[in-house]
Amino acid sequence: MSKKIVICAIIVSIVASMSIAIAINTMKKDIDEISSTTSERAYGIEDIVFMEAGEVTEGSLCMVAPKGRKLIFYEIILDKYIYFRKIKGEEWDVPGELKGEHVEKYTEDIIELYNFKTGKVEKIIDFAAIANENTPGKQFRYWDVIHAKVIDGKPYLEWEVYPIEAPDNYEQSEIIMYDLEEGKVADVISSMELSLKYTEKEKEYFKSFYLIADQRCNFLEANNLIRKSVDEEGVYIIYPDGWQNGVIKVEMPASMLPESSLDLYGEFPQLKEYVFGEEDYVKFFFAGYPDAEEIMRMLIEDGTELTYEGCVIDSVGSVDGQQHEISCMDDYIKWCSWKQVSQMFE
Repeated sequence: MSKKIVICAIIVSIVASMSIAIAINTMKKDIDEISSTTSERAYGIEDIVFMEAGEVTEGSLCMVAPKGRKLIFYEIILDKYIYFRKIKGEEWDVPGELKGEHVEKYTEDIIELYNFKTGKVEKIIDFAAIANENTPGKQFRYWDVIHAKVIDGKPYLEWEVYPIEAPDNYEQSEIIMYDLEEGKVADVISSMELSLKYTEKEKEYFKSFYLIADQRCNFLEANNLIRKSVDEEGVYIIYPDGWQNGVIKVEMPASMLPESSLDLYGEFPQLKEYVFGEEDYVKFFFAGYPDAEEIMRMLIEDGTELTYEGCVIDSVGSVDGQQHEISCMDDYIKWCSWKQVSQMFE
């Protein structure tokens, strides 16, 4: 009897081992059969047909691109650089339960810091090499933004890297701090250690510009400007990744630019003379901590009075649950429920 039990146990063990081996071989086969394709992404000076640094405000910039070229990836850092990016890599679809998920691994990720005041590339940084050396298995996502700060007079770049196989996993992301003068990584910290704190001055500035970005209040529409939507081209106000440095970004079709504006063309005099293509697109970086009214004056014709007619904060968005008509910026700041707008006001 005992012999039969032992034999049965051996048979079961053999069958189990064979099953595991088959499963492992099948898994390897699935992985081996994943076909990757090469991928390339790039945006650089060749995509821009016109660029002008602000004459009045340090850090302001205007750029123009033809239709089909995306200006959204261009960002200003340290008041004088925009950065170009060239990415090469491999991409594939993930099999099994995650089928349909897309993975992209960068083999090359070159950042060029272009000084828009001098018209020269001053720094070239290999982000892929930095990630491989300091945060293996992670990379800087193509849609993310490089940040910059000055500490004790020294400029630093900061960017966030995520796991290649899990590009949305914030808990495993890390922040690379790069010493721009020394040309080396100064520190790597977990994103979870980052504590977002805002000063009262930052909060007050946020309130002063947010009116123009608030789709509920219709400040743009009240001043006869069309807001960009899924169905219609128009003015697109972009404030994340810049407002804390006092930069508000505005994208719009060139056809919507005012013909006469002392504010706009005083800042960008060459733009006034530029001959646009039929479907050119413009991106402005308005620096210097402009408020909503200052931005609006850049976008409307001279002689046109700013108006708040039709601007309303409804009962859902107001601080007291009542609807309020808005007649000035102070009204908006007073009645807006800021806790609904941003967690910084919690």
